[in-house]
Parts: sequence; C-alpha cells; structure tokens
Amino acid sequence: MSGTAPSDKRGKSGSNKRLDNNNKDLICNHIKSFKGRQSHYSLNDTKKKYLPEDLNIKKIYKLYLDAYKSQNHVSYETYRTIFNTEFNISFGYPRTDTCSACDEFKIKAKALRAEGNIVELNRLTILNNLHKKKAQTFYDRKKNARIKSKTDVEFQAIAMDYQKNVSLPNITTSNVYYKRQLSMYSFNIHALGDASSYFYTYLETCGCKGSDEVVSFISSVSIFNKPPG
Repeated sequence: MSGTAPSDKRGKSGSNKRLDNNNKDLICNHIKSFKGRQSHYSLNDTKKKYLPEDLNIKKIYKLYLDAYKSQNHVSYETYRTIFNTEFNISFGYPRTDTCSACDEFKIKAKALRAEGNIVELNRLTILNNLHKKKAQTFYDRKKNARIKSKTDVEFQAIAMDYQKNVSLPNITTSNVYYKRQLSMYSFNIHALGDASSYFYTYLETCGCKGSDEVVSFISSVSIFNKPPG
C-alpha cells in the first residue's frame, strides 16, 4: 500500500467501442433516406425537414435495425445522438395558430431578462407592441370589409390560403417513409360576405404553389360571383 490515492481511470477503458466512420456513415445515410417535407407555412425555409407525425426516433431506430440486420448495430443512444446533433429534423408540423414574430420575441425577451439587458428588452418590447397594433389594424379592416360585403353587392371581400398538403398514398407501411410521396395541394377562398367557400385541389404534377395559380383561382371566384347587369 503506497498511501497515495489511485488515479481516476473512469472513461479511459480501452475496451470501450468507439463509433467508426463506416457505422456513422451508415446511420447518416439511413436517416437521409427518409423523405421529409418542408413546413406548409415555411416554404422558403429549407433548413428544417419534417417527417410524418406517426414517426419518432425509436421507430426510426427499429427500422435501422431491420434494414441492416447483417451489420454491427450501434446502440439506440448513439443513434439518437447522431440524429439530434447531425440533422435538423422534426416530427409532424409546427403549430399554425401562433405568430412567428411573437414567438421570436418571447424567446429573445426571456434571454434578455436572464442577462439583465433591460435596454434591449425595452426596445424589443416597443417593436412587439407595434407589431401587435399592426395586426389589430388588419383584423379591424377585415371585419369592416366583411360588414361592407354583406350590404354592398358590388363589393367583395375574401380570405384565402393554401391548406396543409396531403401526401398520397395515405398508408402507414414502413416502406412509404423511404419514398417520395405525391403531394396534393388545396387552395381555399372564403367569401366573407355570404360565408361561402371555394376549394381548388390539384396534384403537384399539374401545377405549382405560385402567384399564377393564385391569380387564376381568384379570377375564377370573381367570375362566379359577378353581380348581374
């Protein structure tokens, strides 16, 4: 007995298996094989991929085990770590009833409070209040347009938007996660005066989600609702 404390050798065992590049490439290629989609409300944001909401990391890991039965499998924790650190993937789709500007303000405000940066917090608060006033002005104008369209036959007020894309075929077999599904688009125009709605559905092979399509739909509704005379 030497009387000295033994050195700490935790985490230094030579028997621990390290993740080699081949296994990591195999995992990354498997994750990349899933055909995700962009958010319906973030068509210009290509950084995040969204996978079907009925999937999760455990299910994807099980599919990995099934797909590479002859390979030396890594643990679930290793797979999950690579999934979370190497990729920007979410399941399902983000909430559509929140305002992105307000959500961003809440996140920044929380960080500024923690830092004690009151000056910047006050500046952001003023900008957020201005944003809310602009939003209220929009809703007031929409309300007034609805009232006018109910009494003036020569005035039309509409609200319009693309709905959530529908993936075809709608099946839950594991093979569908690796394939590029066909998207069906749906555009809705709601007439505020009589509360009537017009839906235009078409496959992505027949058209895009662009200004030409939107103008065509609006023109169609205008013709259908043209006042007599």
